[in-house]
Formats: sequence, structure tokens, C-alpha cells
Amino acid sequence: MAFDSSAPRRMARAVGTVVLAAVLVLVIAAPAGAGSKHRERHRVDLNGATKMVGGTIIPGPVIDRGTVDGKPFRDGRIKLVVQLDIATATATGSFRIRDDRGTAFGTVDMTFTISGNEITFNGTADFTGGKGRYKGIRGRDLKAYDHNTLDGQNGTIRLKGFVRY
Repeated sequence: MAFDSSAPRRMARAVGTVVLAAVLVLVIAAPAGAGSKHRERHRVDLNGATKMVGGTIIPGPVIDRGTVDGKPFRDGRIKLVVQLDIATATATGSFRIRDDRGTAFGTVDMTFTISGNEITFNGTADFTGGKGRYKGIRGRDLKAYDHNTLDGQNGTIRLKGFVRY
């Protein structure tokens, strides 16, 4: 019996056809957007209460902790670490929000006014990252508001805008 030299080529062609068919089945069967980097838009509409738990106004930073409630974080906890610049009436810092589904973090940039025994902050917040459900969260220029007594024990915060994750 003579050796058929085309048999290995036919076998390789058959294996290649089977592999190509398997790849096509996987591509067609994959759900739309699987592995996509597209993130959904979510409304942020939070209210919260905070108290100063550490740090000092001068030299700073001030550390506040508290609770938040609202979209998308439901019942959560917040930590703020903020440096105040009295000369320019500005405050910059970072925040972390946690709930039972994950953690989101970002930065704040605000101005403040002092009236009597109270301080009011207005400015913006940016979400820069997260973990769990909020992995990859991003959002810029959300409206941020904080009102407190000068002893830091009666803070109320609001955060409104949109993020993607």
C-alpha cells in the first residue's frame, strides 16, 4: 500500500474547519455587549449626615464620617478627608462611600463661607474609581454641598449628578 501524502493536509483542513466553526458558535452565542467597556449611566442623588471624628482645621486635614442614603448607594457610609485653606476659603479632599454592594471613591473641590457658628461648602465632586458593583465608576463635576457647625458635629451633605459604571 502506498503512502497518501495528502492525508495529513486533509486532516489539518478538517481540524481547522472544526475550530473555525467552534469560534463562530461562541461569537454568535455570546450575549450582546459581553466584555464591552461600555458603562451604564446612573443618577447620583445622595443626602447624608456627618460628624468630625479626627484631624483639626489648622493644620488639617479634617476627617468626617457619617451615613448616606439615596441613589445609587442606598444605605451607606461615607468618609471625607478635607484640607481647608482659610486664606482662599477653599477646601480640597477625598471621599469614600461604602454600601453592601461595594465602595466608590473620589475627590472634592469646594469653596466655603462662614457665618456665625456655621460653615457652608459648595463645589464639585469627581468619582475616580470603585470596587464591587461600583468597579470603574467615573463621574465629573457632580454638584456637592456640605453644611455644618464649626465644631463639625452637625454636618448635612448633598451630592447630585451622574456617573458611569
